[in-house]
Amino acid sequence: MNFLSYSIYKQNTMKKIFTLIFSLILIANFALANSSCLTCNEPSNVIANNSDSLGLKAIGNTSQGIDFVNFEYGPKGFAIGSGTNVTFDFIPSGGGFNGFYYTDVLICNGSGYDPYTYEVYGRYICSSGDTSSWTINEFTVAPNYSNFTEVLDINNITATFAPDGSLFQKKDQGSAGYQINNGPSTIYAANLWFGGTDSNNQLKLAGQTYGMGTNDSTLYGEFYPGPIGSCDSASQNNYNRLWKITQTQIDEFNVWYQCGVTPGCTQDPNYVVPEVITSWPGNGYQPCGHNQFIAPFNDTDFDGIYEPGDGETPCIKGDMALFNVYNDKGLHANSGGDPLNIEVRAMHYAFNSNTDSILNNTIFSDYAIINNGPQNLSNFKIGIWEDMDIGCPEDDYVGTDVSRGLIYTYNADAVDDAGCAGASPFGANPPAQGMVILNGILMDDDGVDNPLTSDVNIAYAQNGIPYDSTGCGYGDAVVDNERIGMSTSVYYDRTLPSSIYGDPQVAQDYYNYMNGIWRDGTNFVYGGSGNSSDPNASNIPTNFCFPGDSDPLNWGTASAGGGSTVPFTNWSESSPSGSGSTPNNMGDRRVMAAIGPTTLNPFMGNLDNVKEFSIAHITAFPNSTNSSVDVLKSYTDHVKSLYGCDNNGMYGNCTSQIASNESPNIDKTN
Repeated sequence: MNFLSYSIYKQNTMKKIFTLIFSLILIANFALANSSCLTCNEPSNVIANNSDSLGLKAIGNTSQGIDFVNFEYGPKGFAIGSGTNVTFDFIPSGGGFNGFYYTDVLICNGSGYDPYTYEVYGRYICSSGDTSSWTINEFTVAPNYSNFTEVLDINNITATFAPDGSLFQKKDQGSAGYQINNGPSTIYAANLWFGGTDSNNQLKLAGQTYGMGTNDSTLYGEFYPGPIGSCDSASQNNYNRLWKITQTQIDEFNVWYQCGVTPGCTQDPNYVVPEVITSWPGNGYQPCGHNQFIAPFNDTDFDGIYEPGDGETPCIKGDMALFNVYNDKGLHANSGGDPLNIEVRAMHYAFNSNTDSILNNTIFSDYAIINNGPQNLSNFKIGIWEDMDIGCPEDDYVGTDVSRGLIYTYNADAVDDAGCAGASPFGANPPAQGMVILNGILMDDDGVDNPLTSDVNIAYAQNGIPYDSTGCGYGDAVVDNERIGMSTSVYYDRTLPSSIYGDPQVAQDYYNYMNGIWRDGTNFVYGGSGNSSDPNASNIPTNFCFPGDSDPLNWGTASAGGGSTVPFTNWSESSPSGSGSTPNNMGDRRVMAAIGPTTLNPFMGNLDNVKEFSIAHITAFPNSTNSSVDVLKSYTDHVKSLYGCDNNGMYGNCTSQIASNESPNIDKTN
């Protein structure tokens, strides 16, 4: 090999050596860099808990050397760097309670229907100085339930209402919420029950008594604020209230608005439009699947849109009204029942009259029920449950007025002073408290005008009624306009054997009470305590407990298939087994009246499938010649003469519709 060839060979060899060394260096550096990334592994999962305050948790790969845990969160889709960034010292055993690192903030719901889904990113900052990759997860901001209530307080009654449909209970105080003349109360709590069976004869039921609790996490457990839709968290937050308005506010707004559109008229510069007028929920949020119409309003241009800026106003009854809407889609933690997927709209109202003292002791409630589920609900019944306590709770009796469609509670003696347990007593001459069904739900069509007849056997055989105040539209020569009034009444008491007369524990208990069946599975019977285990009771089935002298035709037993003959008359708490018998022990009673049965068909855009009914609560004090119960019955006659069989419901006097004829989406989820 000559010198030139050797030189070239040497150069090539050296190049190969240098190339090899350089490659090895690159490989080593790459391996070092790669191993550096792997010295700080990311969390396998991140979780957020937005309850009392926002808690953040990183899970997995915690055995490596970690100094800090870093999170960033914001609305779904936010860009890293634009969210809220928080860093915590790493704690090997985890953060605070259940391993969460708690911030000092609580994510509150936005306004309107902004996204309620958030994202959280989490990563580790390791002892090596390296930082892991981000791990991402989503979390939903649930409604921040406040213990929101509103009062109807335009006359002698101050009544408390809650957004989930609960009536007359101050949950935050654990006290009664139906006060008379700002003094003692006559009702501790009340609520509605709904039950029916699907095509497979499976019971669907929603029933609540006292609600779930007083704090944010347990406030609602059977019914939920808002209409049913595809964004329930947002709906529950936006509808977690009652809209309280007076007719005076509406009238004043009308005057102010009309002045603004009248040439030469100068509007009052100090007038402020009430918030309730601007926020009135006349229309649902249709992107969420709500119906176009929710609360009734005066639709002056008939375009179906609530426009207070164009002078449109809420449409109410009475001198003051409260409106709310709620549903039963969700966990039924009170009854354990399967949801019916119903939407309930309620308007509670009252009058302040200068001429009618009876109206000043009465409040009214109109309801509309919409089945947003996919199935027909047969044998559908509505129960109005009441824990009426006349001042002190331990010294009361209850009764049913069959001919008037009335249930009531009254003091067992002339002085209300026993078993007060912290409640304010009325003392001498306490009142009676009643709930009357003014207008029941439409009966299923049968192609006939069902009779109003004094022959109870004919009434029973032909789906009629014997008393004109126990239903509407019977015997009026109009086919298929009949509205079923009270079909069952029951009482129970927490001091009586709970296996028979106790609080309902499961869904079937609620439904059984609405159908005249005790908790032990036996039918209500006439006499004594109403249960066949009582030796003073008969074996004759009945639908009404303690009717007194209100059922001379014995419709209670006839309507239960027990015939029209009873062993004695005037079955009441004071004479449970006939005239001269030993009165019942007074106690802490609950009462319930049921309406139905009918079929609740899926709405599917058919306005005829919306079921409406109306009730009233009436308070009556005794006078010099009549007992409180007798005065209550005369008051009931007066109220029914004015408002009984009011087929207009809460929407009938308004130009907005009860609902649009569009079919909502079904089986929606959050």
